[in-house]
Amino acid sequence: MSGLSVRKVESLSKRNKKLQFIRQNQQLSISELTVQTGLSETEIIEVIAIFKAEASSRPTALSPFPFDKHSLWKFVLFLIFPVFLFYLPVLNNDFVNWDDQQTIIDNTHIRSLNFSSIHWMLTTNLASYWIPLTWLSLAFDFFIGGMNPKIFHFTNLFLHVLNSGLVFFVCLRILNFARKSREAIENKAGVSFEIPVAFLTAILFGLHPIHVESVAWATERKDVLYSFFYLLSLLFYVKYSPSGGLKGSRFYACLGFFFLALMSKPMAVTLPLIFLTLDWWPLRRFQDNFFKVLIEKTPFFVVALLVGLATLTLHPEGIVITENFSMAFRIMNAFRSLVFYLWKMILPLNLVPLYPVPQLKDGAYYMGNYLSIFLIILVSGACYYFRKKAPYLTVAWLFYLVTLAPVLGILQVGVQAAADRYTYISSLGFFLPFSAWAVALTRNRRMLLAIFSVILIGTLGFATVGQIGVWKNSQTLWENVIKVYPDDSQIAHKNLATAYQLSGRLDDALREYEKAILIPPPMASAHSGRGTILFEKGRKDEAIQEFKYAISLEPNYLSPRRNLAVCYERMGMHDAAVAEMQTADKIARENAEQ
Repeated sequence: MSGLSVRKVESLSKRNKKLQFIRQNQQLSISELTVQTGLSETEIIEVIAIFKAEASSRPTALSPFPFDKHSLWKFVLFLIFPVFLFYLPVLNNDFVNWDDQQTIIDNTHIRSLNFSSIHWMLTTNLASYWIPLTWLSLAFDFFIGGMNPKIFHFTNLFLHVLNSGLVFFVCLRILNFARKSREAIENKAGVSFEIPVAFLTAILFGLHPIHVESVAWATERKDVLYSFFYLLSLLFYVKYSPSGGLKGSRFYACLGFFFLALMSKPMAVTLPLIFLTLDWWPLRRFQDNFFKVLIEKTPFFVVALLVGLATLTLHPEGIVITENFSMAFRIMNAFRSLVFYLWKMILPLNLVPLYPVPQLKDGAYYMGNYLSIFLIILVSGACYYFRKKAPYLTVAWLFYLVTLAPVLGILQVGVQAAADRYTYISSLGFFLPFSAWAVALTRNRRMLLAIFSVILIGTLGFATVGQIGVWKNSQTLWENVIKVYPDDSQIAHKNLATAYQLSGRLDDALREYEKAILIPPPMASAHSGRGTILFEKGRKDEAIQEFKYAISLEPNYLSPRRNLAVCYERMGMHDAAVAEMQTADKIARENAEQ
């Protein structure tokens, strides 16, 4: 027996009953083990030493915790109470004229729960995503309270509160693994390091104003819903993975929640890569059997592939490479976004619902983008250099990059250069190491840490309340965008004009339509909207010209054609009105058939 390696003894113990007995009964005396196995005392001492070395060299299961489990719920309650309290004003918010109209207010398919509506949820291309679970959740809200915005906002708030609690438990388990690892920072910070770090991380997640968009925007149900299942899957993963093999119900729960996350928003596709990142550190599973760990992820990649194929099959228009922006611009903007989000997390000022694409003469090539590339390369290089000494920094950076990758704009660029909602999960890659750093600075100074936590809760909480006010209604939403970006977003001016028009502020609406028209490229809806105001003001000839120009920009756009028909009818041009309305009806039928 003498001279056997740890790996050799581990391998033999799986099929050698004597070694199995020793592994399972190490609490017995050496003499008792000698009698039971027939091995010499020297051999038994050597085997026990190897088993102990094996146990200390890899992370162990998280039960029992190195702290009182009942006390954890006190931290959870102290966490969710301020999150719920500071987000309560969201219940007074209305729907906004940015996707809410299409996805909720005018969406008749969420007003019933029958075979027809379920079939629609499973096959629709309305949101350019396959998100049947999100549609189902919106349908339940309508079933409970009709079109009352309070119900929709409350569900978002409730999910956000649950997500904040899940962040606490996920971070707690990851930190517990880190404490077991030789490189863990806990050795410097003290035994109770995990709880305050997990608590601060969850507070940052729950109260940081950059997450208000995901909660206060009713349409963003998909964000808080997919994150709920994403975090649950992650929690179950760190529960079963320490064994090095599949643990029945925990593994299937992990896989099931991953599938539910994908059904809520395809952005969950990054989760298997996050599993592999955690396998490297702090789980350190690659040391035992690298290929086994990879093969274990096969069901997750298969599910992700199937959902991706379903999305492409049902929604071939879902992934669009916008022709208005060159590939060089999209790549440069991706680097810029990575730095932009970090800066907004550090200093959450001027958070707006829409960050317009900058109007730059030099396009993608300007100093700010080059500086962003330099910073990303610098941070990535530092993480790689310190990957052995400080693996937690590498894991946090990889988490941030991987979870943001699908929304950096390489394949799809809309009217926004960036969006706060994209940071909902990826922000943990910054919040967790920041919290660890803050707790390490205040180690053994509980009062100082408590004061810091209270100040942090108060500061973030009031900033969040202010940001919730931005989403109160359509007017406050777009006025906020225009305040920060007065000359860059035609969408903001056009939507604000629409909101003013609905509230009877025609002069203000006309002014905003005209500002939208001045910003390139030409927008058919802005010209059509301006035409309706001009018609109401009696300037019918100008209105007709606006409707015709809108039609020339988008021949299949129904609104200006119908407005033109109404205009003709009121001017006594009956034949022209009928012809225009017939054309509009034909276009509507063709679009319905498609």
